[in-house]
Amino acid sequence: PATRRFAVVGGSDPKINKNIKECNIRACNETEMNQMARAFSDIGKHYNLQLKTCAELIDLEMYGIKHNSCIDPELISRITGFEIQAIKDKNQRSECGCVESIDIGQYNTCRHNCRYCYANFNFKSVTTFSSQHDSDSPLLIGNLEITDKVTERKIKTFKQKPAEQLTLFGN
Repeated sequence: PATRRFAVVGGSDPKINKNIKECNIRACNETEMNQMARAFSDIGKHYNLQLKTCAELIDLEMYGIKHNSCIDPELISRITGFEIQAIKDKNQRSECGCVESIDIGQYNTCRHNCRYCYANFNFKSVTTFSSQHDSDSPLLIGNLEITDKVTERKIKTFKQKPAEQLTLFGN
């Protein structure tokens, strides 16, 4: 049988590169990115979906695909009803448009084991952590032990004006 070789957008994260090395996956070139963008754009138009990218170097505006961010202050403002004033997250790549945020997850805990995911880079740890999961625990993995130290994190708000009270049942 012929060997299939798949192209993916990206390819700059060392953790992802390590995971996908054995999967015969490579980064897309610019021509392939444009072909994929055109195809995704056609699908998006068919289903009335607005497509946006995060941290892509290539400009895809000609296909109606805009640059955006995963942690988008404009979207958060629309959803919550109050303005967000936050600066770009300095810990992200320069192309990333995400604003400052606090990650509440834990690496090596997702059992989907997607090879292209940066959050899983040690599949043995995924198995170990998964076995420690307790649905009755307030923690993502395991339980609070007597030797654990809990530190309250000081956080600041990015809210600029008070939000109106939301209601589940309308006015």
